Parts: sequence; structure tokens; C-alpha cells
Amino acid sequence: MTEILVAIVVLGALAAILVLLPRLKRAQDAKEHRRAAERARRVRDLAWDYDPSREGDIQYRFRGVSPAGVAWQMHYDSNRSSKSARPTLVWRAETIGAARTELGIGGRRMYEAFTGGVARMLLSGAARVFGRLADGALHDLNEFVREARPLSAGSSRFRKDFVLVARDARYAGLVDADIERLVLDWPRSQGKRLAPDRALQLRLDQKGLHAQVQVDTPSMAVCEHLARLGEGIADRLRATHGR
Repeated sequence: MTEILVAIVVLGALAAILVLLPRLKRAQDAKEHRRAAERARRVRDLAWDYDPSREGDIQYRFRGVSPAGVAWQMHYDSNRSSKSARPTLVWRAETIGAARTELGIGGRRMYEAFTGGVARMLLSGAARVFGRLADGALHDLNEFVREARPLSAGSSRFRKDFVLVARDARYAGLVDADIERLVLDWPRSQGKRLAPDRALQLRLDQKGLHAQVQVDTPSMAVCEHLARLGEGIADRLRATHGR
């Protein structure tokens, strides 16, 4: 009798799931449709270009121009390739570049873990073995980690959680009060508060200026915030370093 009751309960639960799944899918689709409509409305005010077409894990793209005339693009990568993968919003300006990796901004704890003795040794070994296969990218990164130094940039609040690492000490001036605010104070995304010291990375290398933040289903407020940060750094690099 007990086994029959268990079977009835299990079958009832399965039936409920089969009924609920389509409803949940419709609700999710409706929510994404509202987000897409919000993006389309907002980009008209911002004078950005918006491409909602999907390509693999890339869900949508934006394109814009900074106040100083630097063209940029941004995309949201849902990155469902593995359980450890993290959805990421990526901003980049390819016309602001360097001959090699010149600077990076990121969380201090992540930087210290990445440049610790064991991690540095593994990176150096990988660079020797695979550097040529990756168009010299690993070799360049290894050289940057070995040669660049943390700079005294920003206020004590900035330096507590973040680090600006660069080959040239003049880059310390990039982190003025406006850039510091954009790095530290992020809007909520879907009701959740970001932890930028764990989510944000910015670098200047051969492929341009890149800024990215790990965030699942970013709100338009987060997209605009990342764009303002990228534009701010790009315009300062162009004005002060001729990039």
C-alpha cells in the first residue's frame, strides 16, 4: 500500500512539473521580451546602435562613440559553455591599443592570487610552451605580470579593493574621482548588487582597450555604467597618452 501511495505522489509531482514547465518558459520569454524592448527604447535616447540578433552565447550587441570620438562596441555573453563559466558583459574599443599589454585594473585580491608564486610559475611555464601557439598572447601576459607594477592610483578606498597595474607610472593619473566612482559604485542588476572587486576587469593591450564585468542578465543601467567607464578611460588615454 505504501509503495502505491509513493507512486501516486511521484506521478502527481511529475504531472505538476509538466504543467508548470511551459508556463515558466512563457514567463521567462515574456520577461526577456520586456528587457529587449527596454533596451531598444533606451538606445534611442543614448544614440547607440543596437543589434538584438543572437549568435551562439552572444545575446545582443551595442555600438557607440565616446564624447572624444572613440568608437566602441559592447556585447553580452551568456557563456553557458560549462558549469564554471560566468556570464559576462564585454566593452571594447579596438582603436585604443598598444604594442603590448600596458595596464590592467582589477580586484586586489584577485591580482594578488594571480601573481602569487605558484600562479606566476605556472604562467611562466605555460608561456614558454604555448606562447607561440597563441600568437604570443601568453608570452605577452607573462612579461606584463613580470614587468608591471601596482601604482598608487586613486584614493585609499579605491586601493583597498582595487589595483591599477601598469608598466608606465604615468597611468596612475587615469584614476581620477570620476573613474574611481565608476569603478566602485555600480547600480543593481535585476535586484542584485554587484561586487565589482570580484567581477570587473579592465586592460589595455594589442587588441585594444577592454572592460568587462561578470554579471548574469545585466540591466540597462549596468550596460550604461560599463559604457561610461570604458568611454572615460578611453577618452583619458587619448587625451593624455595619444592612444
